[in-house]
Amino acid sequence: MKKLLIIFSFLVFAFTLLGQTLVKPGYYLVFFKNKDTLLFDTAHPEAFLSPRAIERRRTFDIPITKQDFPVSKLYIHALRDSGFDVLLTSRWLNAALIHETDTSKLAKLRQFPFIDTLGLNKFRTPKDSVKKIITFNVKVDSSVYPKGWKPVYNYGEALLQNRIIDIPLMHAMGFDGKGVIIAVLDAGFYKVDSLSAFAQLWKNHRILGYYDFVDLDTNVFGPQTHGLMALSTIAGQTKNFVGTAPEASFYLYRTEDENSEYPIEGFNWVVAAEHADSAGADIISSSLGYQTFDDPSLGYTYKDMNGNYAISTIGADMAASKGIIVVISAGNSGDEQWHYIDAPADGDSVITVGATNYNGSPSYFSSYGPTYDGRIKPNIAAAGSWVIVIGKKGKPIFASGTSFSSPTIAGAVACLRQAHPKCSNMEILEALEMSGTQAKDPDVREGYGVPDIYLAHLILQKYDLKKFDPQKDKIIIKSNTTSSK
Repeated sequence: MKKLLIIFSFLVFAFTLLGQTLVKPGYYLVFFKNKDTLLFDTAHPEAFLSPRAIERRRTFDIPITKQDFPVSKLYIHALRDSGFDVLLTSRWLNAALIHETDTSKLAKLRQFPFIDTLGLNKFRTPKDSVKKIITFNVKVDSSVYPKGWKPVYNYGEALLQNRIIDIPLMHAMGFDGKGVIIAVLDAGFYKVDSLSAFAQLWKNHRILGYYDFVDLDTNVFGPQTHGLMALSTIAGQTKNFVGTAPEASFYLYRTEDENSEYPIEGFNWVVAAEHADSAGADIISSSLGYQTFDDPSLGYTYKDMNGNYAISTIGADMAASKGIIVVISAGNSGDEQWHYIDAPADGDSVITVGATNYNGSPSYFSSYGPTYDGRIKPNIAAAGSWVIVIGKKGKPIFASGTSFSSPTIAGAVACLRQAHPKCSNMEILEALEMSGTQAKDPDVREGYGVPDIYLAHLILQKYDLKKFDPQKDKIIIKSNTTSSK
């Protein structure tokens, strides 16, 4: 085994110069130099983007560029004609995933002039997309709440985790995620196609699509339960459980291979994010993180948590640059020697979510920052210790992890997107941070703290009117730990 690891480590060094990167034994990334400008034109994006994806770009004044073009079919055909098994392609990275166990055949790649020798080294995401947060005074006063409002759902056992971020009030105001599309990237969604807790999704045709980027088929409803539980915090609905965005619509993507851990899963993540983008998703929710791998030589160091290195981080920031709100779990290593956030949680344009207890104190396991380049992470936090999720038998159970605090926030973000369709992802991120319990004094354990979604809603109302001035305006809000009793 040690001999094999030495061989594979050598291949990483030898073939990165040729433009491909080892992401799993026998699997390599090949990066291309350019795109096909004969078949595609930025003036006709309908050839490669859905109407909803095009509209998102228009709404937020995001240019459509060659980066949005698919990978050249000529390049793919050339690789296949030479005997390479091409599995997936990435338009953002202009790359292909190939499978080849005979390493002697890799020398053939030298003959292709369209292969880029730079690989991932050429990608550097901008760090100026997130505006500097200016804190402001928050008064405690219940007068801002609508008088006589009543919950519209029986939240049952999920009441507390929803209440501490003011979700019941948002639902009572009619903001329940309706019309918002969330792509959930996870390990698998056990029996989501048959459990009664998700029946309303299928009945109302709000599962818009699903795909397994690991096995390259549509069987995402297999034995892995992680995606089931994460999805339930957003969309689960029973007589005694309701998620944070029960009326949202979904794409379900399996990107994680639970049987191994290699960087290939980061590439799967990027390709799934691209599919979410082209399909017109508003939000990506992902409770996955990467730092160590089965081959230790491929692992990330703290220095790599700089927002520009890990392939999943590059993809997450690219998704955000397309106007998608990207919500990522911070990780569960807070009590370990490696206590830092994992990729892609280090992305500068993603909403990284830590976990807290119900009293607002950080969960012992919640990973924290700062990033290597000194940015505060996580951005915010939500209940993640002993929260209620839907289990494999379709009933509410206890679970802990940032894997559940993060999608809880993703559902809350769907309510904000529904209420403020013209507010950008960066404005929503800023409003969440401003509404946090630690807005005045953020730290690296909880970031700006547990957000109050109703307070964020009020801030975004000001943004809608282009009248919000955080240096002058005072938002009057009731304490978010008691506001929704």
